[in-house]
Amino acid sequence: MSMKDAALLSAIHSVNPHLEPAAGEAHLEQFGARYRQVFTPAEIARHIEALARLDRNCPVILYTNLHDQNRIECVVLSHDYPYAFSFITGILGCLEYNIISGDIFTGNRQKKIIDRFFGTTGSTLPPAEWERELKKRMNEIFLLLEVDNGLE
Repeated sequence: MSMKDAALLSAIHSVNPHLEPAAGEAHLEQFGARYRQVFTPAEIARHIEALARLDRNCPVILYTNLHDQNRIECVVLSHDYPYAFSFITGILGCLEYNIISGDIFTGNRQKKIIDRFFGTTGSTLPPAEWERELKKRMNEIFLLLEVDNGLE
């Protein structure tokens, strides 16, 4: 492990002291060098916790952040399924989310995804209602993917 990775693991552990060091190390190894550059230690700690909670009752975890009047960050964490990316972007499009940029990560061993999008929305729904609708639709499709892929 490089000194830079050791420092990052230390920062992640300071955010979440309950996190097992081996879990943090495995997570960083799984998602690669670019992932470590894109996300902060606090975000990485949050991802590790979220991915550990995934199961058939919670097949997807979604975080949204409103950055200004109309710019929204969406982070989707789940198992990697065939066509998952198409479903994610399709749902975002149906909710009038215009993707400006994204960072897509697939774990190399556990086949989990962390997909982050930045975009704007032309939706007339208030932000809290838009977020509820997004979470509802993502949960519905990922529940179907769980069943379809025999993970139920």
